[in-house]
Amino acid sequence: MTSEPIPLWRRTGLLPLAVAVLAFLAFRGVGEHYLDSYRFALGSLSFPRPTHAMFMLSWALFGSLAAGFGAFGLARLASLGGIGAWIARRVSTGPDRPWVLAGMALALAIPLLIRGLVLLDMPLTDDEACYRFMAELLASGRVYADSPPGKLHFDMPLMVNDGRWYSQYFLGWPLLLAPGALLGVTGSVNAVYAALTVPALYGILRRVTDRGWARAVLVVYLSSPFTMAMAATELAHTSCLMALSWAAWCWLRTRDEAPPLWSHAGLAVGLSLAFMNRPLTVVGIGAPMVLAWLWQQRRARGRELALRAAAFGMPAALLAGLFFWFNQAQTGSALTVAYQAARDYQIANDYRFAIWPPGEAPTVSNMRPHTLIQRLAELGVGGLRLNFALFGWPSSFALALCSGLLWRKAWPWALSVLCFGVLYSGVHDPGVDTIGPNHYAELALPVLVLTAIGLKGLTDALRSVELPGLQARALPAALLTSLIILTLVGYAPARFGAVHRAAQDIAQPFDAVEQAGVEDVVIFTYRGFINTRHQAPGSISFVRWHPIPSPDLDDPVLWVNHLDIPSDKAFMSHFPDRRGYVLVWKDDQPVFLPLDSLQEGDLPANEVLKRPKG
Repeated sequence: MTSEPIPLWRRTGLLPLAVAVLAFLAFRGVGEHYLDSYRFALGSLSFPRPTHAMFMLSWALFGSLAAGFGAFGLARLASLGGIGAWIARRVSTGPDRPWVLAGMALALAIPLLIRGLVLLDMPLTDDEACYRFMAELLASGRVYADSPPGKLHFDMPLMVNDGRWYSQYFLGWPLLLAPGALLGVTGSVNAVYAALTVPALYGILRRVTDRGWARAVLVVYLSSPFTMAMAATELAHTSCLMALSWAAWCWLRTRDEAPPLWSHAGLAVGLSLAFMNRPLTVVGIGAPMVLAWLWQQRRARGRELALRAAAFGMPAALLAGLFFWFNQAQTGSALTVAYQAARDYQIANDYRFAIWPPGEAPTVSNMRPHTLIQRLAELGVGGLRLNFALFGWPSSFALALCSGLLWRKAWPWALSVLCFGVLYSGVHDPGVDTIGPNHYAELALPVLVLTAIGLKGLTDALRSVELPGLQARALPAALLTSLIILTLVGYAPARFGAVHRAAQDIAQPFDAVEQAGVEDVVIFTYRGFINTRHQAPGSISFVRWHPIPSPDLDDPVLWVNHLDIPSDKAFMSHFPDRRGYVLVWKDDQPVFLPLDSLQEGDLPANEVLKRPKG
């Protein structure tokens, strides 16, 4: 009996593709008619703000429909004339070097474009100014500067100013940022580290899957709104992800039958650099690697064991010594980190420039005692936000969950996710959501690897399945293609639009100074440094304080705290060659009032001076 021929419209996949387009248009329509074209509010440290949550809900439904039907349509289309098989061969064959070099070029270019076009070369958090300050210090050969004259005018959260002036952050990222400070290009340094992540990431993916899926998931990394936007900032996470990626690649090399000694040293250097950057993150993600490495050495004997131990131990000890020396030089104790010194200083300073109310200073930054339910809630909120932000998919974890089909390859990376979750369940928040939950950024590494393993496992499982008009094993690749396309045309424009509006607000005072063409000035500011005129109602900017001056106070524009008019005028005696102005906002526009024309009582004092004592 002859089977009935499949109609052309079914063989070409036009119907599911049409449904996918309609689902996407429904997503756009809901935003345009009901949600202010997805001008959602950002700035949450915990649960997303209502307009952002509605965007997520809409994307979860219509994005999933578009991705699913798009996958079936693309799979049917790929079945015509062997198109899919031809593409698979092209992706799975040929040398690796062109892919790695192209990936590095894109990983460098994409963040630079985002920084220029979306971020307008602006910071998104006050943390970035602290990192830049420390990078400038290290580039000048110092680990702290002397407290400047009139120090209350320079006080702000995240900084210690107790006679020594430095930020609360660890050594790692400022050290890696210091070359950019020497060249005056700190805003571009993370893009370089994003590019340097590519060879390590590709090497990991090649070892756990195959050439085709390694190349496909490399595209996922490059199309991720989270990883690329993070690399456009001056935050610490991109360099930490880079160090962790090289550590993971070296760890895989140590599992070879005859591993080179440098692979053991590389594992130690990568983990140590990442630890000096973001210790808690590295303990979570890196601990399974270290434990697995120790377990691997049980079969080594004699000289071989000694060489491996020395290769790992010497660089680890050297960098640990640097870490403790840095603490000693800054805080006076090798075991006291700058976070603790910042907490102690804010308490001693009567909480005047603290980010938390009196009596609520955490022992370790962002760590709070939690019940089990509270811990699960923190992880749940972080996972919810990361689910959308990481790859821009309706579920960034969906394909990673399929890695259970190849569990023997997946378990180390799944264990990293689990360890990270246990540790971060005690963290007070998942991080700011301007570009994503930044405290969870380094989870991109194990999730990318698990995604590659899941794609391979799903393809293998579907290899013998036959569906009318298509080969089922083509569905994973089609689904991945559909998801990436939807990210680029649906999720990323809405997300980057929200970030761009935040950047416009942050740029206002800087643009006003540039238009005025003034130099050699001191500008006094209130705590509410940024006006949120352009952002969606309810958005919060995480640039809340003025830029931190360079350690030598030689900036053309010196931004400082406004205390009150008499104190500000007295402060100007330290800078007799500069003119003083006070920044205020009038009709949503920055206005610079000449200090010498103001009298006591003309402007209110800064509210931070009225903080009650702890």
